[in-house]
Amino acid sequence: MRTLADLIAFNEANAERELRWFGQEIFLQAEATGGTADPAYAEALATSKRLAQDGIDQTLERFDLDAIFSLTASPPWTTDLVNGDHFLLGSSTPAAVAGYPNITVPAGFSFGELPVGVNFIGRRWAEPTLLKLAYGYEQGTHHRHAPRFVPTLGVREFLPRDTSTRKPGAADHRTAQHRSGSEPSSSRQKMTGL
Repeated sequence: MRTLADLIAFNEANAERELRWFGQEIFLQAEATGGTADPAYAEALATSKRLAQDGIDQTLERFDLDAIFSLTASPPWTTDLVNGDHFLLGSSTPAAVAGYPNITVPAGFSFGELPVGVNFIGRRWAEPTLLKLAYGYEQGTHHRHAPRFVPTLGVREFLPRDTSTRKPGAADHRTAQHRSGSEPSSSRQKMTGL
């Protein structure tokens, strides 16, 4: 495989296996463009880089920060064959587009096993500062453990597929609280309203 057209052709020739659950619409849209030689692409690339650099620089300057600290991405999710990925956010894109440094370190685990990370994003040439911050965070939190093979995460944390048999009500609310192990806090209630 050397080109996007090669990948598209391979997927179509092996559709039973490669396109069984999801299509290749994004590949097809990308192939329909003028590619990286297109002047519109060059302009969009320059504009997005300038905006990403300005956004990071202005945020750091305005709030007198050494770095921007954020979740790396959504907590890991299971693939849903009806709705696709449950991706909610990603914070590494601005640094990548700007060409600025970004260090990701472990921040804990979703469902006890799926890793969640945090980013330290800095301005141009801020690698020494980011390394110090990331190292200090890792030493202070110890959010890391050896990976384990888990054949499944189970289904108790997720809604059952056949939701037509469930009637939402107070009993479901109490069961959800029991499963989570705690009553909703006032801060959680405040966050819900945002």
